[in-house]
Amino acid sequence: MPVTGKVDIPAAVAAVAKRPLSAGTAQKTRSAALVMIGQESLATPAYCYRIEPVRAVCEDVLDLGSSSIHVPGLVDVSTRLTAVAAVVSTLGAAFEARVSALCTERKLSLAFVLDELGNELLMYTVRQALLQIRREVRRQSLSSGSTLSPGCSGFALDQQAAVVALAGGERLGISVTSQGMLHPVKSRSMIIPVGSGLSAQPLHKRCETCSSREKCRYRGL
Repeated sequence: MPVTGKVDIPAAVAAVAKRPLSAGTAQKTRSAALVMIGQESLATPAYCYRIEPVRAVCEDVLDLGSSSIHVPGLVDVSTRLTAVAAVVSTLGAAFEARVSALCTERKLSLAFVLDELGNELLMYTVRQALLQIRREVRRQSLSSGSTLSPGCSGFALDQQAAVVALAGGERLGISVTSQGMLHPVKSRSMIIPVGSGLSAQPLHKRCETCSSREKCRYRGL
């Protein structure tokens, strides 16, 4: 059964508001966008996840009983896997609709800043989901490894629908297009390996291997 959780939006906005300089946007516009998020209730951050036992591993395919996932990126830890956690997070559809409306109104600077804040709020939501999953895993005397999202190295985008279905993304209104993209746009899916002797790679290490590391505004967030 999937587990759902909601994120306290005032706490999320407060956390994001502490990053004005590192986000690289004009303070006045950023402040206006933060006020807009609260006044117009643009974000409804939530997450949903399911921890599913791994029945067997055949090369790079994880047999989960009623479904399977093709994850070459987990080959190195396949012998230590006992389960995988599939998780989806979203801000809801209102956020992207407001950004699109601002673009139509030619308020491009505000639209750009609002979109950036949406990315930061989504990352905050993802972190809250990961914290809860890792607490649950530790209660089972297990450990968790680094996250993998469809479309990244070692995890093809064509696995997107499988991850969303396993996590119970329909509960949050998340769907997957024929190209493997998520809707609402401000959403993210991932899997987390669960087993014995696993550890998550430090954020700075993951940033070092990313092709966008030199220009990413969110490095180390």
